[in-house]
Amino acid sequence: MGFSQVIGLSLIAFVVLSLATVYGATALRDQQIYSQAEQERQSLYEAQLSTQIKVISWSLSGNLLSLEISNNGSTTLFQYSHFSVVVKYYANVSDVASLSLSQYSYVQGKVSPLTWNASSILEPDDVATITIGLPYPPYRGLPAVVVLDSNYGPGVVWRGTL
Repeated sequence: MGFSQVIGLSLIAFVVLSLATVYGATALRDQQIYSQAEQERQSLYEAQLSTQIKVISWSLSGNLLSLEISNNGSTTLFQYSHFSVVVKYYANVSDVASLSLSQYSYVQGKVSPLTWNASSILEPDDVATITIGLPYPPYRGLPAVVVLDSNYGPGVVWRGTL
């Protein structure tokens, strides 16, 4: 009987040791995966912080305001449907300057009043043109402000005279 108790305790000890080894290996692997994910999240966050949008030039054609923007960072900007565009300008309504402040919606097709679109994906060190459909033509010689904000963190505020 003493011999079978030794074998039984040895088997129990072997099973416990095996389970402890498997648990330890799994915990170590999970910790490595978590560390890699955290490093990737941190690098994406740093890339977002270093990304900046700048307005290079602008043009006006009737009710269409076009802004040429550049991305001098390291993050590709492409999910335009998650961007916000707000325009404040003085509209020419029956030859009277009327203040207009509106948020504009992104469209992929043709621009209409209160919508905007982009010419292409904005890669790092690249340039794209956004076209904004104003509801009324601007009253010439008065100030305007365009705010473009992205879901990636960077944004730009353009101030000028239309």
